[in-house]
Amino acid sequence: MKIVLDTNVLISAILTFGPPNQILKLAEKGLLEIATSPEILHELSGVLKHPKFHRYLRQAGLTPDSAVKQLSFFLQIFPTAKHVTVVTADPADNKFLSCAVSAGASFVVTGDKHLLQLKKFEDIQIMKPAQFLTKLSNP
Repeated sequence: MKIVLDTNVLISAILTFGPPNQILKLAEKGLLEIATSPEILHELSGVLKHPKFHRYLRQAGLTPDSAVKQLSFFLQIFPTAKHVTVVTADPADNKFLSCAVSAGASFVVTGDKHLLQLKKFEDIQIMKPAQFLTKLSNP
């Protein structure tokens, strides 16, 4: 199964032990594939450089660059072949849908309200991390 995680879920996967981290652990075990794109990685790198994350990264023994590098071992990078323009309230969110379409992903896992409002795009289900874990355990 191939999924796309939004930037906030990726950050939570690195820095917390909640559902996003559990999803990352499943990818580490080879039980699912996490697709991403150069655009998502660029955003992730920039967001991790915000001062509010410095303390959390230090506690984890990471820098923004090392966090992205560590996470990259569990990600498959797909160039965006099709640009989607569905989310008009926050056009930057479209990169997650574009990645999912390009990668052939089944899910976008996010906490973003604009994406969650869609619930589904084409054959791609959009849900929160905890919902995704529940869906996995109860197909």
